[in-house]
Amino acid sequence: MQPDDIDRKTNLGDTIYQIGQTLSDLDPGALASLRRMSLEGGQAGAPYFWRLDARYDFGGDERRQTWARIVQIMAILTDKGRAEDKRSPHQPANKDNGWRGLGHALCDACDPAWGQGEIEPRPMLSELRFARLLAAREAMRAELIERTVRALAAKKPSGTGVNCTDLARFLLYPDDAAIVRKLARDYYARLDRGAANNNDDTDSSMTGDAA
Repeated sequence: MQPDDIDRKTNLGDTIYQIGQTLSDLDPGALASLRRMSLEGGQAGAPYFWRLDARYDFGGDERRQTWARIVQIMAILTDKGRAEDKRSPHQPANKDNGWRGLGHALCDACDPAWGQGEIEPRPMLSELRFARLLAAREAMRAELIERTVRALAAKKPSGTGVNCTDLARFLLYPDDAAIVRKLARDYYARLDRGAANNNDDTDSSMTGDAA
């Protein structure tokens, strides 16, 4: 079963969109609780997670634990501060305003100006770490994506969004190779585009100097 088939049957995209809108409206205390929560080892999670579980019925214990990680990571991506100052971590805008697929974001940290003026632009997540993330399984995959997104949240410009449906698919459907391929394609498309832009700038500079 491909991700798009799954999405049509479970409305995954709609659920992620609605959760993102909800998180942007939460007060700082509730959002901080979601950022810290865990269901691992019998931990209780966060009160607002259970409200979301009651609303969306995340499933049995194992699947609920995965959803807890998804919600936690989305909370990490949500800007801090009061509700009137925040956007959804998932809300589509456009690429010029920083909206990114997850693979793109792991390369450029949602920064439209990423790589400009650098001879060799450095991705936010190195190619080696990105490869480790894609290869990781089960608990290690969840741990690595959380760690990576914390770094992304610290770097991305305020108000920018990430396609959190990509994130949800990556954690919910670990055996679907199409999800991994999409992340890899997006990451390297952004990396190559940054390199090409800098090559163009260098060529233009050299032409100007020669003239």
